[in-house]
Amino acid sequence: MPKPFHELSLEDFSDLVDNFSFTRKIESVHMHHTWRPNHANFASRPPINSIEGMFIHHTQVNGWSDIAQHITIDPRGMIWTGRDWNRSPASATGFNGNTGSGPFMFEMIGDFDEGKDPFDGEQKRAVIGVVAKILRRFNLPIEALRFHNQMSSKTCPGSAIDRANFLDEVIAARDAESSTRSTSPFAASTTERSLKSLGIIAKWEANSRATDIPASGDEPAEDLMNADDVDVVTSNTSPSALRSRSIFGAGPDFTPEEKQILRPHVINLRLGVFSDGGKFETTLADVQKIFNDNLPAELALRQSEGQPLRILFYAHGGLVSEEQGIRPILRRLPFWRQNGIYPIFFCWETGLRETFQDLLQSLIGGQRGFISDTSDAILEAVAGPAGRQIWGQMKRVAELASLPGGGARTVAEFVRDFWATHHAEMELHALGHSAGAIFHSNFLPALLEMKPGSGAPAIQLKTFHLLAPACTTALFESKLIKLIGAGKPIEKHTMYTMNKDLEKADKAGPYQKSLLYFVSRAFETKQPTPILGLEESLREDATLVRFYGLSRTVPGQAKILFSETPANAPLDSSTRSHTHGDFDNEVFTMNSVVRRVLNKSGGSIVGFVDESSRNEVTRALNETAPAPAPERSVGTLVLGAVAGNRRALCIGIDAYPAPQALAGCVNDSRDWSSALQSLGFTVSSLINEQATRAAMLSAMQQLISTASPGDSIVIQYAGHGTKVKDLDGDEVDGTDEALVPFDFGTGSFLIDDDIRRIMVAIPRGVSLTCFMDCCHSGTNTRMFGVTPETDPQGSRARFLQMTPEWNEAHAAFRSQMRAGPAPARRAPDSMREINFAACLPEQVAYESAGSGDFTRRAVPILRASASLLTNAAFLDKVMGAFGTGARQQPNLDCAPVASGYLLLGTPSAQAAPPANDTILSRLEVIEKRLTQLGG
Repeated sequence: MPKPFHELSLEDFSDLVDNFSFTRKIESVHMHHTWRPNHANFASRPPINSIEGMFIHHTQVNGWSDIAQHITIDPRGMIWTGRDWNRSPASATGFNGNTGSGPFMFEMIGDFDEGKDPFDGEQKRAVIGVVAKILRRFNLPIEALRFHNQMSSKTCPGSAIDRANFLDEVIAARDAESSTRSTSPFAASTTERSLKSLGIIAKWEANSRATDIPASGDEPAEDLMNADDVDVVTSNTSPSALRSRSIFGAGPDFTPEEKQILRPHVINLRLGVFSDGGKFETTLADVQKIFNDNLPAELALRQSEGQPLRILFYAHGGLVSEEQGIRPILRRLPFWRQNGIYPIFFCWETGLRETFQDLLQSLIGGQRGFISDTSDAILEAVAGPAGRQIWGQMKRVAELASLPGGGARTVAEFVRDFWATHHAEMELHALGHSAGAIFHSNFLPALLEMKPGSGAPAIQLKTFHLLAPACTTALFESKLIKLIGAGKPIEKHTMYTMNKDLEKADKAGPYQKSLLYFVSRAFETKQPTPILGLEESLREDATLVRFYGLSRTVPGQAKILFSETPANAPLDSSTRSHTHGDFDNEVFTMNSVVRRVLNKSGGSIVGFVDESSRNEVTRALNETAPAPAPERSVGTLVLGAVAGNRRALCIGIDAYPAPQALAGCVNDSRDWSSALQSLGFTVSSLINEQATRAAMLSAMQQLISTASPGDSIVIQYAGHGTKVKDLDGDEVDGTDEALVPFDFGTGSFLIDDDIRRIMVAIPRGVSLTCFMDCCHSGTNTRMFGVTPETDPQGSRARFLQMTPEWNEAHAAFRSQMRAGPAPARRAPDSMREINFAACLPEQVAYESAGSGDFTRRAVPILRASASLLTNAAFLDKVMGAFGTGARQQPNLDCAPVASGYLLLGTPSAQAAPPANDTILSRLEVIEKRLTQLGG
C-alpha cells in the first residue's frame, strides 16, 4: 500500500518547514513538472489518487525506495508531502546530493510546455511561495533555484515558463516575507496549524519506521513520468496490479526498436484472439512473417552450424497484464537465442490482476490488522467467490485460444505447414509456468492432432517442461498424460516444482502458503482440488505416482524435480526456487531446462542470470571472484534499444572492367540492404556505376554529418580493395590501402586518409558499424599494410592488383586535390566506429557462387540475432560459420570497450563496461557470486 500522504495549504507548509528538524543541509531548490499526470488527468479523479499513483510508479515500476520528490504541488495550489525531507531526492543524475547536503526538490502536477497546461492561479502562487520559503529558511541566493532543464536536456519544468520572470516573482515573494509575515503569501501561523504540522511530523517519522524506508542513500535519477497518459488509480488498487499496468497510461510504451526485437518471438493474445490494440499488437501478417521469413532464416543459420532448428513454445503464468507478460521477454530473450533456441512466447494476458494477493487486498480493502489476524481458511472463504470467477474466466481464455478461430490455433496451423516441409531439420519444445500449464493443456493437443500431409510424419514434441504447474491433475490426465512417453507425440516431459515443506513455507501476500494451495482451496469449483504442482496432490494420485515414478519401484514415464535439489545434482536436473513465482527466473531451473532442450547434460551453455541477481551487481563487481561457476553466463544482456534513427548506406560494385569484374558484390549489397531494412533501417544504395568515388564519399559524409546522438548508422561495402602508392609519407610500408570505386580508372581511389577524415567526424553518442566485404578489410577504417594471396580455383579474390599506370593516375588525381593532411592515426581506444571485416589484414576476401564468402555467412546471423548479440559475439558466430582452417577469418576492429556493446546498439543506450572489461566478463563475475550464494 502507498504510505500516508498529507495535504497542506501553503500556510501549513510554511509551519511544517519551520517545525521540521532538518539534519540535511539544503543547498538548492530543484523545480520539476510531472508532464503526466497533467491537469486533465488530475481533475478526472480524487486528488490522492494521483499522489499515490506517483508513489507506486516510482517504487514499483522504477524500483526506487520512495516517491522521488519531497513535495508535490497540485493545480489547486495544495501541497502534498512526499519523500522524507532528510533524504536526497531522485531529481537529476549528478545533482541529487546525499544525506549530508543537497537539494530540496518539488514536482508541479501539470504539463507546462508551450500550448499545454497554464501555469497560473493558485498553483503558481503556491509554487512561488514554496520556493521563497525554502530560500528564506536556508538563506539561499535566488540562483539556488534550479530548473530541471538546467541539469538535463529535458524541457522540464516546462518550455512555457520564463525563468527570468519567474525569478523576479520569487524574489518579490521572498522579500515580502522578510519584511512582514502578515502581508506575505504566508498568513500568520496559528496554534492549530502548528499542532497540525507537529502531528504530521510525528506520523511521518512513525511511517518511515513502519515501512523501513532507509534514511540515507541516493536514488538513480530518471525522468519521473515517461508514459503517455494517466490510468485511473484508486487508493485500494493493489501494488502489483498497478505494477503490471504501470500507473500512468498502463506503463511505458514499447519503443519501435523493442517491438522490432519482440515481433519475431511474441504472439500477443487478448481473450483468446490476436491482440489488435494495447501496447503490442499481433496481426496475422506478423505470424506469417515469423513462419515465412524469420524461421527460414533461423533454419539456415542453424544448418550452417550443423544444428537443428529448435523452436520452443513458452506460456507464462495467468492473470498477467500485457505489460507484465511481454516486458520480461526483452531481458530473457538473449538467454534463449544465445543457446541456439528460437522461442515463441504466447502472451495471453486477460486484462485481470497479476496475483491473488491483489485480489485479497482489494477484497480486504487494505485492512492490514484484519488480514494479519485472519486464518488462511477465512481468507479462502472470503476470496473464493470472486476468485473462482476470475480463475474460471482465465481458464476459459486459455481454452478459447486453441479452439478454431483462436490465435493459438492459428499458430498451430502455421506450425503444421512448416513441419510438413522442414520436419527433418527441426525440433519442437514447450515450456509452461504456473497457469501456463493450463494454456499448454489446450494448445499442445490442438497442435499435435494436426495432420501435416505431404507424406510428413506426425508432429512431435521433443521436450515438454512445466514449472510449478497450476493446472488440475484432472486436466493434465485428460489432456496431456496420454500424449507423453517413448513412441508418443511428446517424447520427454519434466516437471519442476517445490516440495511440500517449501510450498507451505511460501507466502501469497497475507496467505501463509503458496499460490497453488490457494488455487486448490479457493479458486477451483471444488475445494480442495488436486493441483499438478502440489506434491501432496501428486502422491495421492496413483496414476501420477506411476507416471512420475514417485514410488521408486517402477521407472516413470516422465521426470519430476522437487526444489530444492541437492547441491551435487546433475546440471540438467537442478532446481532451487523457494517461491512459486520464481521458477521462470531461477538460475538452476532455467539452465536445467535449456540443457534438456539441447540434450546436453554436460559441457558449457550460456547461463541464465535472474533479475533478482541485479541486486548483487555492485557487491559482485567489488569483490574478488570466487571459484568458477558450473555455468559460464553471459546472461540477460541489456538490450540498449536505439533511441534515434537507423540509417544505412549499402554499396556493391561488380561492373569493373574485365578482367577485374566481380560477380557477387551487387548481390551482397542487396542482401545486406534487405536484412538491415528488416531491422528498421532506412537504406540508401550505390550500385555499380552509381558508386563513383565522389558519390561514395558524399554519401558517407552525409550519413555521418546528419547523425544525432542515439542514432545507429551502417556503411556496407562489397567490391575490390587494393593498395596504392603513399604520396604523403605517412605509411611505413609506402602504400595506402584503398577501396576501389567504379571510376577508379581515373585514379579516383578512396584511400585510408579519406576514410580517416570521415570517421573522426562521427558525433558522440552515434553508433557507426561497417561491414566490409573486400580485400584488406581487417582494419580498413584505420588501414594497415597487407600482402595479397593468390586466388584459389573457382573463386574470385576481391583484390585489385595495381599497375604502374593506375598508380600514375592515382598520383595525378591526388595532386589536383586540396584535402590537407590526413588526421593522425588513431589508437584502438579512440575509435568511434565498429568495423566488421571479411578477413584479417594479411588475408584476402573471396567471393564464390554469386556472393561474398563473408556476406553469405554474416547476413543470416544478422537477421536472426541483431540486438541480441554483442559485437564480439556476432564475430564469434560468423567465425564459427566459416569453420576451422578457413582461407579467410573475419575480423572486428573497434575500441576494446565496444566489443561488449550490442550489435547495432548506440553508445548512449549501453552501459559501457570499465576499461579492459566487457559485459561478458562482468556477468561472469556476477554468475560466480550467485553460484556461491546458492550453495
